[in-house]
Amino acid sequence: MVGVEIYTNNRLIQLTDKLETICVLRKATPDELTSSSGPHDSYPRIYALNSQWMVAPISKVSIPQHGVGLEVYDEQGKIKFSSLAKLVCFEKYYDVNTGSAGKGSLRIAGKSGHRYGMIKTRSMGYFHNTNIRSYIDPDTWDEVWTFKRYSERYVLVDDVGGLTFEYRYEFLGEEDGWISMPPSREGSGLMEQGLMIDVSMLED
Repeated sequence: MVGVEIYTNNRLIQLTDKLETICVLRKATPDELTSSSGPHDSYPRIYALNSQWMVAPISKVSIPQHGVGLEVYDEQGKIKFSSLAKLVCFEKYYDVNTGSAGKGSLRIAGKSGHRYGMIKTRSMGYFHNTNIRSYIDPDTWDEVWTFKRYSERYVLVDDVGGLTFEYRYEFLGEEDGWISMPPSREGSGLMEQGLMIDVSMLED
């Protein structure tokens, strides 16, 4: 059986007639940058420093009806690739953790001058609760808890020429009114993992 497969220079599969390509639906609007309640939330997003893109399989993307380009179909006649759609360009896999970055920074190198984003497969951090103390609520006479809350995580700080992640331990604020004693730490790991995406050609 004749088919099509195209690989990147580091042997990641970029195109095959067995699977739908992932394409860009559209760039997220400013009010969608911090929300996740739209119709496309079952699909991943590409995150860059100041932009996000919604992506989906090519069968869910509107493709221009007029134009010259290349299209690939499977043996059932279903489209798997079109050069008229904006293809998500996978660069490499990244893994930022305490072993690779510690409490410093880590740069995942890309092509000079290109801008990059990421599709997250795992994003984990810790919440630390300190200065935990209880008191009696004068209105309800219940014992309630107050504490200071901090976050520990890796954050993206630069997306040009690669992805640069930096360790951060930040004060989030004071919590009050908890009806049970909070744990001193919440979370099950400290890491950022996913796919590095070249977004240079996705800007409008």
